[in-house]
Amino acid sequence: ARRGDNADAEAELLCHGAWAQRVLGDYPSALSLSAQGLRLSRERQLKHAQARCLNSAAGIETVLGNYAQALDGFNAALVIEEELHHVEHISVLYNNIGFVHVALKHYNEAISMLNRAGEMARTLGDEVLLAYVLNNTAEAYLYKAEPAHALPLLEQAFSIRERDGNPGTLAYNLHFLGVTFSALEKYPDASARLHRALQLRRDI
Repeated sequence: ARRGDNADAEAELLCHGAWAQRVLGDYPSALSLSAQGLRLSRERQLKHAQARCLNSAAGIETVLGNYAQALDGFNAALVIEEELHHVEHISVLYNNIGFVHVALKHYNEAISMLNRAGEMARTLGDEVLLAYVLNNTAEAYLYKAEPAHALPLLEQAFSIRERDGNPGTLAYNLHFLGVTFSALEKYPDASARLHRALQLRRDI
């Protein structure tokens, strides 16, 4: 049992190391560490660690724009997390998969997946995840040229961001609000949001 615990911890460390390398922008090293962690977790049949490593690698592929590979990785992780009934991880994966579908211009698939993520985030009381889901769903509607559907989602996300107080995410949300108001031809509202977003960016 101790050997299995050590292997699980090692696989987790490899995945955390991959995340750190991703933040540093060293994507080849990040993918290498994720692959090592996945290989170890498969050898030892460590389901939780497999899912973590698959999610980590898929996140890196998303940053690199390799969306087909990212989608495969997130879906593989989702199968495992659903077997393990890890609701918190499932909700995050629904969001990640929805985000990739937006990038692939599969907007209806994206909205369906993101709606599931949003329902789970609300049930879990996870406002941080909910804000990301709302923004991603709104982005899908914007790309579908349906800004009227995007606006209430962005306004909900904005209220969460204001409570959170993170200037970076608040600026991001205000930017998309500005774009949405512009698409709705509400130009004074658009200008006010974009101006505030710019001020926040300059203050960061």
